[in-house]
Amino acid sequence: MNVAFPAVLLFLVVLPGFLFRQFFQRNEVRTFDHTPFSSVVLKALLCAAFFNAVVALGVHAFGYEIELGDVIRLLVGGASALSDLNGRLAWLNAHPEAGAGYFALTSAVALAAALVWRAAVQGWELDRVGNPFARFVRGDAPWCYLFSGLDHPKEDAIDGATVAAVVEFKEGSYLYTGVLDSYEVSADGQLDRLFLV
Repeated sequence: MNVAFPAVLLFLVVLPGFLFRQFFQRNEVRTFDHTPFSSVVLKALLCAAFFNAVVALGVHAFGYEIELGDVIRLLVGGASALSDLNGRLAWLNAHPEAGAGYFALTSAVALAAALVWRAAVQGWELDRVGNPFARFVRGDAPWCYLFSGLDHPKEDAIDGATVAAVVEFKEGSYLYTGVLDSYEVSADGQLDRLFLV
C-alpha cells in the first residue's frame, strides 16, 4: 500500500474538526499551536469524531454501512490484510462517489454547523459581556469585541469607536483622531492598522 494513502485518509477524517474550529467563532489570531497534543488539535479531533459519528449515523439510516474494521485495515494493513477486502474494494471501485461523498458530507456538515453556530451567537449577541453564555462562546478576538461594543453590557451599547492614536515618524510623533472605520490585525492577533474617518 502507498505510504501516503493512510495520511490522506486520516487528513480527510480529521478535516471536519479543523473546519469547524476555524469558522465557529470570531477569531483574530491566525497562528495556532498545532503540535499534536495542543488544545487546538485536541478540540479539533473531538469535533472531527463528533461530525464523523453524526454523518455515519445519518448514512446508516439510508442503508449504508461503514465498516470500521475495514477502515483500520486500510490504514495499517499491508497486502495480506487487504486480501479479504477484495469484494468491498470492488464495490468501492464501482461506486467511487460513496467514499468521496462521505468525506464531502462530513466537511459540509461541519462547515454548516460552524456557520449556523456563529450566526446564532452573533444574532442573539451571546458573546456580549453580561450574557451568561459569553464565557463559553467568545472567540479570541479582543479587538473586535472592544471596537464593536460587545465588551459593554447591552444597556451601555455604543454607536461607534472614537480613536486617538499616536504614530511615530522620523521627524516626530503625530496624534491622529477620528471615528474608527475598520482595522487590521497581524497574524498573532496584535493591532496592526487603524482606518479612521
